[in-house]
Amino acid sequence: HINYIETGTITFTNSESETVTFSEAYSRTPVATLTSKTEDVNAYISSISATAMTVMLSQKITATVDYHIFGLE
Repeated sequence: HINYIETGTITFTNSESETVTFSEAYSRTPVATLTSKTEDVNAYISSISATAMTVMLSQKITATVDYHIFGLE
């Protein structure tokens, strides 16, 4: 059961790693999805916890990545 959805955009400026702190701490580790708005780069979650996630790119680049966080009960 999903009890909270959070969305946002991560801006990478000549980098390959960024950390996002969630707007609230979840009681369980949430589920997340990523969508790169830049062609020719892969975005993936290297770590995720109840309070934050670190997103990596397949190369150092200036790009944006949209994310959706789904808090679960």
